[in-house]
Amino acid sequence: MPERAQFSILNRIAALSEAMERVDQFAARQDVPEVARRALMLALEESLANIISHGYTDQNDHDIHIAVETGEQEVCLEVTD
Repeated sequence: MPERAQFSILNRIAALSEAMERVDQFAARQDVPEVARRALMLALEESLANIISHGYTDQNDHDIHIAVETGEQEVCLEVTD
């Protein structure tokens, strides 16, 4: 049965660890295999670091939306800024 978690963080490096922890905990609860969890976490970290570092031309706060969903044999990560 597909499960989905979604939340938003601000475009601040300090928020990166919160996002990583929330996605990792979700994946663990869904019994995502360790190798897939590591790949998921790497993709999330790279995506967020790039968005936070290069995605905005101002110093204002911006929301970054994160969704992660599991299916029978898949994990889908969506990062929207």
